Amino acid sequence: MFIVGLTGRSGTGKSLVSQKLRARGYTVIDTDAVYHRLTSRKGPCTDAIARNLGARFIRPDGSLDRPSLAKEVFGSPEKLAVLNSTAHPFVLDETRAVISGLERSGIRTVVVEAPQLFESGFNAECDHIISCSAPDEVCLSRIISRDGVTRESALLRLKNQRDDAFFRENSDFVIENGGGEIDDQIDKIIGIIRSKTMATKEELFYKTRNVYDAACAEDKAKIRDYADGYMEFLAHAKTE
Repeated sequence: MFIVGLTGRSGTGKSLVSQKLRARGYTVIDTDAVYHRLTSRKGPCTDAIARNLGARFIRPDGSLDRPSLAKEVFGSPEKLAVLNSTAHPFVLDETRAVISGLERSGIRTVVVEAPQLFESGFNAECDHIISCSAPDEVCLSRIISRDGVTRESALLRLKNQRDDAFFRENSDFVIENGGGEIDDQIDKIIGIIRSKTMATKEELFYKTRNVYDAACAEDKAKIRDYADGYMEFLAHAKTE
């Protein structure tokens, strides 16, 4: 499976980029949606949150009171770290299970939209990482409009996240998403990844250090599967 991580600060327009990638035929997993699904009912994740952060954040039906918890943790880096360390293992396990299911169904390329990509450590499982970027004022406006919070709350949320420079330094690609057209940027990134994946496929088959002809049957099967995944990615990446 070829995994592309999509991340960035709150308000940088990750959902828009995901929407455009879906329109180009890519499968996108939204880890926020995974988290919401895991906390929409009583289960191991909500039980762990209750133990580590307090049962007052659990509604009578067993679901997580996300707005109340958000108010609590976004004002405290320490509590936010506790929430992340508590929830991330459940979200990652579920995300990996979804990826495995997609792979069994024949999907070879998946985009994982993950605001907490680096904090969770899932960046290590990605073949490429794309970050979205936008000016602070644009991010604030989007957060306030989307979540119905005050400017002060939105500022606090951004303050408790990694800054824009971090994402730029630790990503393979950056999409400037301040409100203008982004299709050309997306298509250019797809083209670059396409060239890199083609180079990797050639390494697998032709470079002496891989010695395909001398590999055992199991290794050959892995090489073919890996190459097939790249070929599907290339097919999806073709644009008119």
